[in-house]
Amino acid sequence: MTFFSGLMARHFRQTLVLAFCWLVVVRASYVLQSGVVPNPLAMIAGDLAGAFVLAVLLCITRGISRVILVVVLGCATFVAGMHLTVHGTLFQLSLIGKGVDPTFVTGSLINVHALWLPVYLSLAGFLHWRHRRLDPEAVPTGRTGQVLVAVLVAAIYGVSFQSLTTPANNVVASFFAQIPGAIIGPLAPTLSTEDEDLNGSEKALKTLQTASFFRHQVAAPIVKNHPNVLLVMIEGMSGGYFPSLSRYHGLDPTVTLASLEENLRRHGFRLYRNSLSMERQTDRGTFAILCGAYPDFRRQSRKMVDVAEGRVVVDCMPKHLKEHGYRTAYWQAAPLDYMQKGEFMPQAGFIDVTGAKIFNGPGEEVEGWGPPDPIYFNNVAQRLRQLDAKPGPWMVTLLNVGTHHPFKIGK
Repeated sequence: MTFFSGLMARHFRQTLVLAFCWLVVVRASYVLQSGVVPNPLAMIAGDLAGAFVLAVLLCITRGISRVILVVVLGCATFVAGMHLTVHGTLFQLSLIGKGVDPTFVTGSLINVHALWLPVYLSLAGFLHWRHRRLDPEAVPTGRTGQVLVAVLVAAIYGVSFQSLTTPANNVVASFFAQIPGAIIGPLAPTLSTEDEDLNGSEKALKTLQTASFFRHQVAAPIVKNHPNVLLVMIEGMSGGYFPSLSRYHGLDPTVTLASLEENLRRHGFRLYRNSLSMERQTDRGTFAILCGAYPDFRRQSRKMVDVAEGRVVVDCMPKHLKEHGYRTAYWQAAPLDYMQKGEFMPQAGFIDVTGAKIFNGPGEEVEGWGPPDPIYFNNVAQRLRQLDAKPGPWMVTLLNVGTHHPFKIGK
């Protein structure tokens, strides 16, 4: 019983109650901040698991480790609340590296939601202060048992929820349950055995078939009069919002854009049913649309980065259009350094590649993700007219930022 004595101590029981009450307060602040009310039963189950893990952390941390716990706890609850407000889900731990990217920080973290950061840091500080004033019963043994049971709770939690980022999840339990996936994720390609039974020629054939997607004459193989191609990618907007696509996929979205769909069709745009959204990261959808290959769903996508850094050569649609006399251009509103699109797009076949800097004067810094939509699309319209006045067909791809968090759409 000595091994688990820490779990039986009065001090730990008091800490467990304190942790649960604190998480209830955090949960209430999430509802206030986001307006999202999760499933009650799943929410209570998640908070109980999170309270146990948090109670163990409070019992085993002292000094500098406690300072780190308070700061991480405050920041994690803040990010979770902001992500829940903007996206309706908690954050993915595997994407934590974006927190040190200057473009991501200025674009997504420095905004009105940042006012909640001192609130959550204060809540974490209050938890520390209140825990220090509990019955200071000494727990000389049993901490190993506490840690092992906490690990077991996090593991059970991780396999009990279909997703660890739904609103019903607890931020503490979800954080620790995601750690194995965040560590193993980048190693997935190395550990994969998907092609281990293929011989050398079979692997080469599979690679060729994958790389030559656009060489397959699956639709309209011969086009005598080359039309201009305008590909408009809208941040955060799912194709499932269009009634025809939602019916095809059997979806019942809360948002429908029937008038927009009708307007697009009236102006000659085509809606393709095999593309629904950018997934969680814009580079995933962009890569799939331009290069006809699936992105990395199991981990933080690196396919675009691998191309940008010269490790992989891709066979993409803009490259083929350029070979057939098209003037290709990629004009986005965000900085090109983010996700290394400035290096990737020329490799994909774009001749003219511009980002946020084109909207700024000499020496001016880019603000956030870039210009709001009215400024961006007015600029694009002028450039399209200039491009259209020149002989020959063109292919232009656009990507806005107004519909990206924090939604600086403009007027």
